[in-house]
Amino acid sequence: MDADPNEAVDIFPRPKSGRAEGSATSDHSRASASPVAKQKQRQQHGSQGHPNWDMSVFPAVHVRGQIKAGALGQGRNQSEFAPGREGNFPPFVEGEFASGNPLFAETTHRCLGSMYTHRVCHYYNLYLWNDTIYYVTTDAGTLARGVPPVAMSWVAQPDSFAALQFGGDEAMWLEVIHPDDLPFDWQEQQKLVAEEVLAWKLTFQDNYGHLLGEHGPTLHAVLCSYMGRCQYSKADLEDLHILLVHEDDGEMDIIPAAGLEMIRCFSKHSMRLTNDPIFDNKVLVINHMMAGIGPECRGFPWCRASYGRNPLPAHLVVSWKEYLSQCIGLPSDLVAPVSHPNVVIVNRPYQVGRGFLNIQEAVQLLKANISSNAAISVHELDETSLVEQAKIYQNASVLVQMHGAALGNIIFLPRGACVIDIVPQNNEDKHPWVFFMAHDLQPLQYNPIALPPQKTVLMLHKIKHSMAWRLLPPHWRARILEDGVCPATNRDVNYQFDAYAACNFQWFLKNGNVLLDVAQLVEAVELAFKHIAMFEPRSKDLNYQFRSSRFAIGDA
Repeated sequence: MDADPNEAVDIFPRPKSGRAEGSATSDHSRASASPVAKQKQRQQHGSQGHPNWDMSVFPAVHVRGQIKAGALGQGRNQSEFAPGREGNFPPFVEGEFASGNPLFAETTHRCLGSMYTHRVCHYYNLYLWNDTIYYVTTDAGTLARGVPPVAMSWVAQPDSFAALQFGGDEAMWLEVIHPDDLPFDWQEQQKLVAEEVLAWKLTFQDNYGHLLGEHGPTLHAVLCSYMGRCQYSKADLEDLHILLVHEDDGEMDIIPAAGLEMIRCFSKHSMRLTNDPIFDNKVLVINHMMAGIGPECRGFPWCRASYGRNPLPAHLVVSWKEYLSQCIGLPSDLVAPVSHPNVVIVNRPYQVGRGFLNIQEAVQLLKANISSNAAISVHELDETSLVEQAKIYQNASVLVQMHGAALGNIIFLPRGACVIDIVPQNNEDKHPWVFFMAHDLQPLQYNPIALPPQKTVLMLHKIKHSMAWRLLPPHWRARILEDGVCPATNRDVNYQFDAYAACNFQWFLKNGNVLLDVAQLVEAVELAFKHIAMFEPRSKDLNYQFRSSRFAIGDA
């Protein structure tokens, strides 16, 4: 009999402690399989397509002790946030996995969504050993077919970032194995235990803007929608671990410090790689792990219907801003000052690039040409904490900044604020990032304004040592330095290198500083003042919907 779609049922039942029915009773101490045998097994289990998976569509989501009917993918779980003190993050804890001697149980799973990119799966009783997560079962069908693949990133294929898409059939990250074939001795091996784990894949992790502007809201959406973690209680922070899959050893080292601070809002524990030394010669027993993104995310340009996904619904946008602000101890629902507007200019050091060379002149002319009631301040964010950056942005009526990682801080702007986005020469294609983000954050009512590309002075001492510069014909070097023109195609440089990546991106965007057209800036600030003067704060409209295709979690 079909289940009543309105009936509250627990769709994620935990197996009872102890040996699961049908699990092997042998010693589980068989020696590790050979690499050749393992590779053959991976090919058998994970390299074939799975067209016949019977994926159920569930009417409710288990929300830590209660059920929210109809909540999958577009639920409206009300968030309750514990008040935080300024800068008082839950501390990271080293050695935080409990030791123990749990009873062995076979792995089980439940998945939502038949479409690969939308699939979200919950797994119970997984085992991490030597950088491999084992799905242990005696079920012949599962051993033969493997388990459904799960998309670990919203970065879509096919495109220029295809290499960042993981979790497909060609890169199955769970190894399905019979208990007798486990490569470790269950009885003798030291064990660590994790109560709840979120499997996650980082992309662009060296960029603060991607971490705060894309990973942060998407993590919040996934945890709230599919793990019921909308309240982030003390217990939530203590029992959740974030396990990074498909990452290289050096990936953690390039994450900006302020980005790591954001992670503390989800878990008090450090993110861990599957090959973290803490797991050396130990079995990590994972009681419950979730993997998958679902049909909604926050990211440019992939979280749109053309890529088979949607932006986050309004209630998750609003609750993410509320929680992130309160997590770091700051107010969450400010409105941009109008009678005494604040113009906040975010500059960058000259040696870093993308700085404003004539910033003092710009400030003087702004003071002379805009409302006398306006306050103007200039800030640099290098080595600035997440809390300090948030304070700067929360104070802005009008934000002026160069396109870059600081886009992630837009979430902290007061409602009704304007963002003036500035790009160097040959980088007008970067403006869509800020308009895309403002559209994704529509419930927060931000207004973006784009200046024309600004004249750029290249840091020749940096670029002249690059191989691409050395390969340039002399006439192209002259055109770049004198006219600020990049080769239009790779044919212009005889296909010796990627002209766009070298000239537009590395040289003009990353290794140059700009001379602001102050007249254009004054005009943009005056336009921003008109925007904030007309702003009428609306209530937190949780019924707001994007004009985009909607994808249910069960779409096939």
